[in-house]
Amino acid sequence: MTGPIEVDTTKLRTIGRDLNDDSRAALLPVWDVLARAAVPSDPQAAQAAAVDVAAGLNSCLEGVAEEVRRGMVELQEIGDSLIRAAQAYEETDREAHRLNRDAAAPPRHPVPHTDPARWKL
Repeated sequence: MTGPIEVDTTKLRTIGRDLNDDSRAALLPVWDVLARAAVPSDPQAAQAAAVDVAAGLNSCLEGVAEEVRRGMVELQEIGDSLIRAAQAYEETDREAHRLNRDAAAPPRHPVPHTDPARWKL
């Protein structure tokens, strides 16, 4: 049997919060610029739609912006999961301490028929 697992919940919570903040700070400006960028349409696109470079480039730009947005959301979800994990560890730890305390403590109420004063001899 292995020993108890110790988790530094303060560090876990800090990492989750930093991941949320840093991912937003780093990726939001990039996503904002990509989302606002637009490639002007090609005036000659109607003549050769299959070789419309501007439309293809615009589609790629939208795809990259969407991937950056998804990456930012996923990083924030990981940060939130780390914070929730820290809370769950703390809750489990409190519950284990409570159960151990209750198991080690003497019974609060006497068990029936164990009080010698009530025995009939």
